[in-house]
Parts: sequence; C-alpha cells; structure tokens
Amino acid sequence: MKKMLLKLLLLFLPAAVQAADRLQPLGLSAHPITVSGISSGAAMAIQMHIVHSKEVKGVGVFAGVPYGCAGIPGSYKTCMESPDSVPLSVLTLGTQQLALLGSIDPLQNLEYSRVYVWHGLKDSVVKVGAAAKVVEMYQKLTDNKAGIFSRIDSNAEHGLPVTSPNASSCGQLGSPFLIQCGYDAIGEMFFQFYDKLPPKTSTPLGTLKRFDQTVYDPSGYFLGKEGHVYIPKTCENGGCGLHVAFHGCHQEVGSLGDFFPLNSDYIYWADSLGIVILYPSSVVSMTNPNGCWNWFGAYPDIYPNNITRTGLQMSMLWNMIQHIRQGQRQ
Repeated sequence: MKKMLLKLLLLFLPAAVQAADRLQPLGLSAHPITVSGISSGAAMAIQMHIVHSKEVKGVGVFAGVPYGCAGIPGSYKTCMESPDSVPLSVLTLGTQQLALLGSIDPLQNLEYSRVYVWHGLKDSVVKVGAAAKVVEMYQKLTDNKAGIFSRIDSNAEHGLPVTSPNASSCGQLGSPFLIQCGYDAIGEMFFQFYDKLPPKTSTPLGTLKRFDQTVYDPSGYFLGKEGHVYIPKTCENGGCGLHVAFHGCHQEVGSLGDFFPLNSDYIYWADSLGIVILYPSSVVSMTNPNGCWNWFGAYPDIYPNNITRTGLQMSMLWNMIQHIRQGQRQ
C-alpha cells in the first residue's frame, strides 16, 4: 500500500506537468553545457559532446557505445553485441579526420571535459565490453585521463539506474528501462562534473513542462511533437547551467509520456545545482520503430553525416539547445 501511494505521488511531481508551449530562451549561455543519456541516448550524448566540445564540458554515458561506432565494417549491431571486436583505431582515426575537416569541434577541447561511464555487467542489449571501448576511445582522444570515471555494476541489466520506486529491479530487463540498483548514479555523475554536491531536494521546487518540438523539426520525422524541460525557480530569470538528458529507445514521450523526466532523478538535483534540465524526445518512424536516437545512421540522416554538426537530427537538437541558452525569457 505504501509503495502504491509513493507511485501515485511521483506521478504528480512536480505539482503539474504543464501543457506544451514554445521553448522559451532563458539566458543560460554564460555556463557550460553537460549532457547524458541511456543506450541510444548515451550514444547521442557522446555525439553532442564530441561534435560540440567547445561548449559541452561533461558527458554521462549509461550503457552506451563509442562515438562513430556505426561506421565500422559490418553491422552497427556489432557495437552492441560484440563490442570487444570494435576496432578503436579506425574510430579514432575517423574522429580525427572529422575534426580536421571542421565537421566537429577541435578535439583539444576534450582536455577540459569530464566523462562518466556506467554499465551493467548483466546488460543483454549493449554488452558490457562497450563501456571499456567508450573509456579507451576517450583516453585515445585526450590526455585528460583524470577526467574519466567508470563504474560497472555487477547486478545490473540494461537500463538507467535511478532511485525512483517506480523503477524495475536492478537485474530486470524491459520497459520502462529505469532500474533501481541501490544508489544514486545520476548524483554520482553530477559529482564527477562538479567535484562536490549540495544536498539534493526531496521534492522538486521548479516547473516541469512540455514544449513544442515541431519548431525544430516541422517534418516530425526526427523529433516527437513534444519534449520536456525542468526549470528550477532560481533559473526562471536566467543565470543557470544547462544539462541535456537523452532518453533511450522505447522511452520517448509517445511511449512513456511524462514518466522518464518524473522518475529519472535529474529534477531532484536541478534545484540544488541550479541547472535547467532539457529532455528532448525522439519519435517512432518507419526507419526507427523503437524511437531511438539516430547514432546508427537511419535514412535519410545517414552515416557519417549523422554524427557531425550538419547531421539532420544533430542540428535540430543543437538549435533547440542554443535557443534555450540564448536571450531572456519572454
């Protein structure tokens, strides 16, 4: 009975999820951006970090694959199913060439970044060997070894580890792909970014609202109609940081509604850290039936363009990020 009441309570926190409106600029551009994601969202977070490393200074990778992994010979599924065979020398060289062409930011920017990598040892979707490949590739791209932290959870399946009572057990596979493993991994990630943490809030004090994504993707082919944004009260007039949280496959708004932002722990850190949380949402389509982020090069946003600043989905997301960072709230 107590657990049921907690579930009902969380469904209504914060007080209400407001209806979709246009995303308003908040004047956040004075602060660095951090990003994170689960599964395909982890791959997108890495892409956003490496492509825009001048402004993105921290990345949290939960059950992800290395940057550009879909470009290896054979199927992109090798990155997930047989990660030990992924040739990092090929990926590293390809990344360096993209930087020389100006398709991504100079790799020297990564020297000042923080990287957090988490993976479940029992992950049956993206095998645990992918985590070592992510870490090793960052080590090859930067001398900033001290800025990289990784944790392998011996009990965890494929999912984002959270503290919500609505999450599945740590070793369970399946929707909503949020799992309870007995610790606060999102807090651990933020500690990696900031070195120290204030206490997180037990009840969110800000506003979680949906926003209209059709402004950034009128076609509706790459982004869902709505995303979410959480704005702490102290950030309503600007002057805060921005964290972008990318959901994984089967977690977009069309499948889970408000469940991901309400139960993924980010909002409980946003108030105390003074950061806005942006939750973009992908969309189910004929070439993307699971609502994943396009790290694998689905037509027409094909590899390698999809992992550069001119990628269709990448540029839409970056326009969204720049919009909320610029100017003042109207």
